[in-house]
Amino acid sequence: MLETCMGKPTLKRWPTAVWFFMLGIAQVNAFTILQFNRGEDVNRREMRLALAEQLMAPRLQERVASPVGLNADTLAALATVTGKSAARPRPVTHSEQAARGRCVTCLKEISGGRGSGYRTAKEKMPKYPPCSMCQEFVCKVHSTKVHVCNECKSDE
Repeated sequence: MLETCMGKPTLKRWPTAVWFFMLGIAQVNAFTILQFNRGEDVNRREMRLALAEQLMAPRLQERVASPVGLNADTLAALATVTGKSAARPRPVTHSEQAARGRCVTCLKEISGGRGSGYRTAKEKMPKYPPCSMCQEFVCKVHSTKVHVCNECKSDE
């Protein structure tokens, strides 16, 4: 029975071949137990599809919960299969990636933008932690003690 229900994939790695062989054996055992318990003929193909869906369900739920790195087509397919739409995560800003950076306000003040001497002046500037509200980097001059930039402080 194992030879009839299992395909013979050409696998070059023996651990993968062993894994698929074990899955095939588990599938035959599950089919035999299901048929024995029900006492009637069970469609093997439908049982295999139901088993595959049950094995994939937890992983699909994980992917819907954190859809990082998935394109729109994959997200649409996940929404069709699971019935839940995956929310697109907001893009990670530069200040969330780094722990410290140069003050945004000071960078604007240097040479009025990207004039001559901007690069050397920028390299000489120290790095500071981000504002706790807007996540932009701010220096001690342009922030309060809690590292909240002046713009966010005025919003409160």
